[in-house]
Amino acid sequence: MKVLLIDDEPDLRELLAISLELDAGHEVVGRVGTLAEGVELAGITQPDVIVTDLVLGRTVPPEDLLAELREAAPDAAVIVFSGRDVGVTPPRGADAAVMKGGDLEELLAKVNEVVRDRQSGT
Repeated sequence: MKVLLIDDEPDLRELLAISLELDAGHEVVGRVGTLAEGVELAGITQPDVIVTDLVLGRTVPPEDLLAELREAAPDAAVIVFSGRDVGVTPPRGADAAVMKGGDLEELLAKVNEVVRDRQSGT
């Protein structure tokens, strides 16, 4: 599955990309640090999964960020990976949410879960 990473922390983006490619076997089609770059790349690459931070410099409200990503790549699953408390229910417009600062395995598991769900058609 093709994965797009959007996070304003370059070191974290690289760590996630390495983990997704080597540990989980996914193809990371982009690693960007801003919403504008993310929306543009989502439109070009049409990823299966987008993993995005919600804050990204606080340039837009989270709901608007997710709506722009959905418009650019309507078939992509969106996983919010944020330092903000995302609660039990993912934000509107997201398929799943994982808190930063936890175990990286939790994010990898969530990406794999979303991929399994998409492959099985649920």
